[in-house]
Parts: sequence; structure tokens; C-alpha cells
Amino acid sequence: MRGRLASSVPSRLAKLTWLGVLLAGSTLAVSCDGRGREGEGEGEGEGEGEGEGDFDDHTAGVVGSVDDFDALAAAGPSSDALKLVVTRFGSGAERVHFLDSAFYALHDQYYWFRLLNGARIEGLTDPRDAPVTTTHGPFATIDAVVEWSRAELAAGRRLPLDLQFVDGGLRLYSPRFYQLALYNEPRAMGLATVLRFPARDDGTPERFALELEFQDLPTEAELRTFLRVVGDALPAATGSQLLWITRSAPQEDFAATLPADLRARTISFADVVVPGAREVYSEGLTAGRVLVVRRGEEDKLLQARSTDVLIVDDVPDFLPACAALLTSQPQTALAHVNLLARNRGIPNAFVAGAVDDANLDQLGRVRAPVIVRAHAPDDLVVQAIGEDDFATWRTLTTVPPTAVPPIDLAGVAPTYDLATLSFADVDALRPILGGKSAGLLALLDAGVVTVDRPLAVSIVPYVEHLRASGLDARLPAMLVDATFVGSADVRRLVLEGEAAVAADVRDAFFDNYSPGHVLRDLVDDGGVVGILRATPVAPATLAAIEAAVADHFGRYAPEQALRFRSSSNVEDAEGFNGAGLYTSNTGFLQPGPGQPSVADALRATWASYWGSEAFEERRLAQVDHRSGSMGVLVHAGFPNDMERNNGVATFTVLARRGQGTQAPSGGFVLEVNQQQGSWSVTNPPPGSNHRPAIDRVLQGPDDDAPRIERVAGSTLLPAGQHVLNDATLRTMFDDARRLTERWLGTIDARLPVSQRRSTLTLDFETRFVEPGWPALRSGLQRPARLVWKQARTLEPSAARVPEAVAQQPLPRDVLARARRVERRTCAGPQVSVSVVEAVTDEALFPDMGFATTPFVSFVIVDLADGARRSAVHTAYASVEHPVLDDQRWSLDVAVDPTRQATLRLSRIAIDEAGGVVVEGEGAVVTDQATCAREVLFAAPADFLQALLDEQR
Repeated sequence: MRGRLASSVPSRLAKLTWLGVLLAGSTLAVSCDGRGREGEGEGEGEGEGEGEGDFDDHTAGVVGSVDDFDALAAAGPSSDALKLVVTRFGSGAERVHFLDSAFYALHDQYYWFRLLNGARIEGLTDPRDAPVTTTHGPFATIDAVVEWSRAELAAGRRLPLDLQFVDGGLRLYSPRFYQLALYNEPRAMGLATVLRFPARDDGTPERFALELEFQDLPTEAELRTFLRVVGDALPAATGSQLLWITRSAPQEDFAATLPADLRARTISFADVVVPGAREVYSEGLTAGRVLVVRRGEEDKLLQARSTDVLIVDDVPDFLPACAALLTSQPQTALAHVNLLARNRGIPNAFVAGAVDDANLDQLGRVRAPVIVRAHAPDDLVVQAIGEDDFATWRTLTTVPPTAVPPIDLAGVAPTYDLATLSFADVDALRPILGGKSAGLLALLDAGVVTVDRPLAVSIVPYVEHLRASGLDARLPAMLVDATFVGSADVRRLVLEGEAAVAADVRDAFFDNYSPGHVLRDLVDDGGVVGILRATPVAPATLAAIEAAVADHFGRYAPEQALRFRSSSNVEDAEGFNGAGLYTSNTGFLQPGPGQPSVADALRATWASYWGSEAFEERRLAQVDHRSGSMGVLVHAGFPNDMERNNGVATFTVLARRGQGTQAPSGGFVLEVNQQQGSWSVTNPPPGSNHRPAIDRVLQGPDDDAPRIERVAGSTLLPAGQHVLNDATLRTMFDDARRLTERWLGTIDARLPVSQRRSTLTLDFETRFVEPGWPALRSGLQRPARLVWKQARTLEPSAARVPEAVAQQPLPRDVLARARRVERRTCAGPQVSVSVVEAVTDEALFPDMGFATTPFVSFVIVDLADGARRSAVHTAYASVEHPVLDDQRWSLDVAVDPTRQATLRLSRIAIDEAGGVVVEGEGAVVTDQATCAREVLFAAPADFLQALLDEQR
């Protein structure tokens, strides 16, 4: 038997164990090992293909010239990479398929792209590798397949072949492909990458080399086949000189045993590395503890943590859990770890001789914390920091847990007519009605055209239903089970049932969990979602809800469907809007054959609270799952033939341009994405290439009226035609402005004046309906109109800001966008001045305008005689920083004349040298002070950058 697995790779990769399957979605196995869930040999995780008939599989069988190679390959800093698959491997009639790098990122994508488009793969005769017919094919792109697969899983349907999502749901993957290409006896296919190393200035010529997977250890015959078949498909002068480049210790050991002719064609990455070279593949700024992994110590990768800065000899095929990755070997443009690092947003770089660096070695011996900053193409900083600073950074990067406060449900009714409630009471109503119903109150209060007689089902029936299902007693044990906590696959299986996961996950689970275990029993009962959908609604509760629904909508025609929309009390909240996580469902008061009833719609909507996608998003946001509940918003459904167009819109009250009473307002902007007909903007059909119209309506502080910008037209309409006319857009602008300003006034009313926002962004959903919606028993037709069906805030959360800082007189919109909050103290013999300032993140819309020049929250003046005077930002007439850069700071605050007498201050000025001037009550105090700066809060990246700046 030939040695197919590199001996240094953990033996668990040779066989798909149940633990590897169950933990595939966990930090231990998917983050620690891109192959973890993939189990047997994920290599770089890539796929195969070949042209057949008129089907374009985006491959080439021959690369006729170097220019052709460049056209197909992915360019990297030191080499270009072109992936390939060899079919009919070992048959003597092998065929090479070069994968277009602009289309494919991973080898296995070719395998499932062909099969899902109904195209066979030559040489594969097993029924498991047969072409598949889907309801949404043919697929034009990889993204179209991924999008369709997500939709299939969301609908509770199993994916064809053995497809599954791995790497935290980022990648669609086929374990079967890697079994065929790496572990099958005999090898059914081959997979590799051709690397082109350009000629160097030192006289080193251009070289082409064949790179196999990290764990692939071929036989001599297989290596000869690879070199012959791939070489023949390359330009003649290149193919005859094709080399094999080893990338692991077992491959190098194997190369040493080869005959002389093959040894002469073998190189290692050490042969192509330029001493002292650095290449940055993924930029970032982070911190972590140094973990050095030398050749032969690859088992250490399985114990890596998300806070480790990994320094490794070889480039692995999987990306362990880590904060940053530094490799001693250069990485190719299409290396799996390269792609994953970019997806995860962590720094990733090559440093020649990294594991042999004395400084890094010493840091690794004591597991010291360091800062890593990487900027392309080759700027890399690794700087040691103290334990206290590392602990502070950890605190800043930790998402604080959140929970809905306990709710007293005594006296809470099962249903509410929203027209009888007020948005002014939204804080009390949101916990019992949920976010969607609470948002509809704003639409009603503003008087805009919205859905007809909306009815809210409170969380009380859901809480009762959860208890009746028995889940209320079973969920606590499920939530703390170690396997459930550690595996995304197991969570999906337990939450959504057997149909939601791949067969190998299901089978491995059943092999290792017997009836009587909380997880097994939940799966046997259909999963949490299935249990909730199957449990009957309590008769008295259902009768009360049906009576309210009949009272509200009894005048509708029998064919008019009702829409039961999810309204969780942990959605549409600041920092966690939960958009698209839960399902809405159709029901009929008097259902006909095959039509869902009110009870069916309620159960399906309640069950969606425990859907896998919603659960994972709450998990990431550290939301206490059991603290939340599901309300339901009910109104008339929108039949497709009644939708003239549909869309989403955002309206923003823009920030003032500057600070102080003299600063002008920023104006307003409405952005509308609207699509013709019922072609959904929020949930377009999988694989759809149609794009909605994008229109923008703006009004600046000096504009007498809003102006319209036509950004893009709908691809469903001829060029020059618009989904919405100018009059409708202007009406939408007026409605959205009125609604947003009322919302802003409501939430500001509960805040101190100094913390009130000046900006707000709301998100809306709309439908433009045809005459006759909703259908009425009387036959009366209501006119065509634009209907506002949803409103929610898009404001970022300030949850990470420490409570002591959050209590400062800082506007909430500034605080939520703050990158850094600092206190400047300038103390002298005659006067001491304390200033609190905030710098905001310009990337968070709307830009508050304080990314460079800080927002001055308040100033406190302590005089030598013990008197204290202060002014907060609401009392400023103007604020200036005459001198301001990385090293220098100055300030000049003028107090509003109407506030000067009360505050006994008219001006506070501090120059860059510490000269202080305080004016008030007709007197002027001057002093020479010593100034210091204290960081009260910093975003993680700002905190690390400040540490680097201090150590320059």
C-alpha cells in the first residue's frame, strides 16, 4: 500500500471520526482545522471540472503560453498560482483541467459546480458522483450555488451530493471530492497547483513548480504521472522543466528517497525564499500570545487558540484558531490559509526565517503577548506588550453579554390592536410585543400610509407554547451540553432536525449518542424547531387569537391571505437588529384545502426563534437565548400580483458640520432600493442577477427643497424608465423625514440634554400595491398606494463602552461611533483644566465629523481659590483646535453668550505649549500648565495603535 498521508499530519485526518464530524463547526475543529469537519483531507479545500458540450465550466485543458498561464492564474507577491485537477488519474488517458482563478477559489468547487449543473465528470462512475438536477439550475457562478444552498438549508431541505458549509459557514464544501483525490485506493483524481516564480535580479531564472497538498504523499509512480501529465499541458519549454516543490517534512523525506532524475526536479520553498523577505497577504492590527510551531510539531496547531499569534515553519492547509499567522515559507495566492485569513480578517504574512528569529523564539518560549500590525505589501511589526495592556485589549474585544430583562407577564393580553397604542411607550411595549410590532407603532404615530389594521400577538402565547411543548424544561441542558456548545453541525442538527445536516454528521451523531441523552432525544423528536411546529396551540389561547384576528380582518375576502411576521423582543434593537433571521408565514382565517391555518402560521413563526441561523447570530452577539421570546405581527399579505414594486429604504438625519451653536445642520438623505413587481429586494431568488433601482433624495442645510439623484436603474426595466416617479420619491422623503424626526424625538426625550442624539438612521421596507389590496368581501377596491410596512433603527451599539464613560455628557450618536474617549488635564499654579474629548469612526455612517478633530464633551476649570466652573458641549458657541496633530494639541472653546452669566465662563483656551487662558465674569486668568492625556475608552485597534505609538 502506498503512503498517501504525510506522517507528521495527525492520523485523525486519515479517517473521518465522529468527533471530527461533530466538532466541524467549532473553534476546535473548523477554526483550528479547515479540514476538521471536512475530516479526511481537506488540503486547500478546492474542486474540479471539465468542459462538456456547450457547458462552460471555466477551465482550460491546455496552457499554450506564459501569457495564457498569466490569464488564468492568481497573482501573488512572489509567485503566481494556477490550480488544476487531473481526471482519470492513473488510467494512461489522464486529462488536466486548469481552473480559472477568476472563477474558482478552491478545488472542490469545480466538482460540485459541474455536478449541480448536470454535467458529468469523466472517470467517475460511482452513483454518488452522478450529475444532479436542481430546481434552480443551471448555475452561472459559484456565488449562485452558495446562495441557493443557503436558501435550501434555511427552508429545511438537505443539500445534494455531500455538500455542507464549513469554516464557520463561510465555505461550501464536499468531503467526497477530497476522498477521491487524496485518499481513494486507487487515486481517482489528482489535485495540485502550478506555481510560477518569476526570474530574480540575482540571476535566478523563472521556474514553474508543481505543488501538491500539504498532507499528500504520492508514490513515485504518481509523482511521475503528475509531472508528465501537467507538464504536457503546459508550454513545451516550461513543461519539460516542471519541478516538484515540497511543502512538508514528510514530502522532503520522501523526495530524498527518489531516483536521481526525480531528485533533480525537486525543490523546496527554501530554494525560492529571498533572505530577509517579507510579504503581507492579509492586513490587520491585533494582539495575541506567541506560539511557535516548528516542523514536526504540527500537533500544536490543534491546540491553538483564537488569541494566539502563530509562527509556523510550513504553510498548513488549514487555518487554526489564531489572532495572526506568520509563516517561514511564502504562501501562494490561492493557498487555503491565505483565503481563510482574508475571510476572517486576521493579519497573515510570510517572514523568511520567522521560526529561527531569536526575538520571536524568546517571546514564544514564555508565551508573551505581542501586537501584530501588517500592511501590504511588506510592512510588518511584531511588538511585545505587557500583561496589563494585553488584558485591557482582551476586555475591549470581548462582546458583552446581553439579555432581555425579566418580564412580568401578569396582565399582558395575548393580542393588541396597535392603533390603540403609542410609540411614546415603546420602551415598555417592545419587550412584550417584539421589535417589529414596536417599529410599526412609529409608522402609525407618524401618520404615514402603512398596513391595514395591524394586530400584535404578544409574547405570552409563545411562552405558553414553549412550556406546553416541554422544551422549557429541556432547553437549559441542551444549551450547556459540551458537544452542542462546541459544534455548529450538532447545533443545527439538534435545533432543526436530521434534514438540516449532511448524512455523515447525522450518522456520526447517532453512533455516539443513545436515546436518553438530551441531545439525542431532541433529535429523535424532530429537533427544537420541529417540536414547536408539531405541538398544538393551547385551545383557549388559539380561540382568543382567532377571535382577535377575525375581528380585525373578518371583512377581508376569503382568498386574502394574512401574514404572520416574526417580532422577537431581541430584534430591531440598537446593535442587534436581527434582520432576516426569523421567518414570516402565511395563514388563512378560513383555510381551504392545502392552505395553512392561523395555528399553522403561529407555530411556524414561533419555531423560527430557534432556527439555526438565528441561534448562531444571537450566539455571536452573546444574547441569552432563553431571555428572548417571539411575538407576532399580523396584517394582510401581499400577493405577488398586487405588488407594483417593492423595496427597502434608509433615511438619515445627518450630523451637524462642526460643534457649537454656530455649526450648521448636516441635512437629510433618503436612499431607496426599489424593484419592479414582486421581485424581492430583501430576498431575491437564489442565483438572480437582477438589480433594483437605486435612487437618492437629498436636502442640505442650504437647500430649499430636496433634490433627486438617479443612481442606478432596475435591470427589469428598459434604460431610462424608473420604478418610482419623482413625485413618489418626494412624498417618501417627506414621510420618512417626519417619521425619523419623531422617532429621534421620542428616544431623545428619555435622555439628559447633553446625551441626546442629533443624528439617526432608520431602515424601512415598502410595498407599492395595486388597486384592490387588501381584497375585501364587499368588493370595494382601495386605491394604489405606497405602503410602509416596517421601520427599525440602524444605529450602532455603544454596548462596549464602559458604564463610567457612557455616563459622561456625550451624545449617544457620538458615543456609539467613538474610537477613543480621552481626558486631557492641564494643571498649573493658578488653574487646572480638565477636558473630555471623543474621536469618532468615519466608517460608521453617518460620519459625525470627529475622526480627526475630536468632539469636546465638557470642560472643567478649577481655580486656585477652590472655585470650580464647567461647561458641557450644549453651552458652546464654537470649538476650535488651532494646533492638532499626532504630537501636539490645543483648544479654544467659546461659550454661548446666553449661557456665560450662568456658567461664569466665556472662554477657555489652551495652547500647544500648555499656556492656559480662562475668561469669565469680566476677568481673565492666565497660567502655564503641564498637560497629560488619559485614555478612558478606545476601540481595540486604536488602543493597540496607541501602544505602538508610545513605543516608537
